[in-house]
Amino acid sequence: MKVFLTIFSLLFCLCTICSAPEEHYNSHGPNEQLGTCSDPIDLGVQSTNSLCDGTALLNDLWLNPSVLLPPDGVWTLPNGSIVPGGVVSHGTSPSGIYTYNYINAEGCPVTISMWLSISTGPAELFPSNDIEVSLSDPPFAPFDSLLGEPASLGGSWIYFDSWDNLLLFSGIGGATTWTLNPADYFEGNPMVDGYVVYYSNDPACGFSQDTIYIDVLESSSCVVSGGTITRNQPNPVCSDEDQVSFSVTGAQGQNLVWAVFDQSLQNLLATNTTGIFNLPNNTPSGTYKIVHVAYEDDVPLGQVTPTNFPDCFDPSNVLNLVIINCPGISMATFPNPAKEHMTVSMQFVDQEMTSLRLFDNTGRVVKDIFLGIPEVDLDYQFQVDLNGLPPGVYVFKVTTPSEVITEKIILSK
Repeated sequence: MKVFLTIFSLLFCLCTICSAPEEHYNSHGPNEQLGTCSDPIDLGVQSTNSLCDGTALLNDLWLNPSVLLPPDGVWTLPNGSIVPGGVVSHGTSPSGIYTYNYINAEGCPVTISMWLSISTGPAELFPSNDIEVSLSDPPFAPFDSLLGEPASLGGSWIYFDSWDNLLLFSGIGGATTWTLNPADYFEGNPMVDGYVVYYSNDPACGFSQDTIYIDVLESSSCVVSGGTITRNQPNPVCSDEDQVSFSVTGAQGQNLVWAVFDQSLQNLLATNTTGIFNLPNNTPSGTYKIVHVAYEDDVPLGQVTPTNFPDCFDPSNVLNLVIINCPGISMATFPNPAKEHMTVSMQFVDQEMTSLRLFDNTGRVVKDIFLGIPEVDLDYQFQVDLNGLPPGVYVFKVTTPSEVITEKIILSK
């Protein structure tokens, strides 16, 4: 079976006599102009046979420029091989970008490219593979990455604009994640509306494909409508064994929320409309930012950051939130220094075997004060008789299976 590649002037054409749906055909364009002169930039594909009869294999690939272009150019295959054109066996023509290189009448080198997915297996229809955007659906740019689940190792990501112009190609290799960074791919220019296709080289007439459409939102999609944030408890906030809990109050509305970011205001931790936050207990200690966000219905809140959507934020209304890992035992002693008696006040978070002892400065136990399993969230006060002990420095030590805390006291006479 032979597949012919034909280069058309200012026209992309993809057609097949195969009765299967077009999305199951084994090649796709369009392509891009890599030269600097006034030559045609569009590349099309035309097939004289089909991979859809259940048995056909791709034996040969024909590389032929159209009559509009000089016939003495050369083709560069995805594996780097350079051939003069004509028939190429499928063993040396893997999926990838094919380019036609020639010198035009103006003396300029021109390279015309297209991406081609090639299948050499029997044509059995397979279900297409779902792809999804990591942060929202439908996706909005800029976004972090696209996630796919390719059925084979030959899959590829391709990004087209709304006019079917090929903008980006991830290469061959079946990577499930493709990270799009406008600064890398567009020289800092904004991304444009378009669609991303994941092609998996299943033997389903060449490939199966899924498509995600991208709508690029501008920062004007957000309008700050005011609202004052008030934190309902002072810093720091403790991270206990279950969660980090705190609350804020302020203006509320359908599209008004509170958001917790890291110190850089780039990484979003949580949002809600109630003002009551319960972060997981593995939230790292540190300083975080609580902000008030106003957004419109078409904005994916998970992708709103002060950089991407600066109009969503009120820069004068940002609160610091300090999260610390609090101990499971709190202890206070008074008076300190003491003469004859001392009160030890304690609270416990966990119900576990606990001992409270008093040691002298040589490490010898001089008093056993408590041994048992305390009740949680009760205030314990132990009256310790210090009569008979010589003046000096002593240490109260609380020991549990999970924690040990100490506190020095001074005994004076």
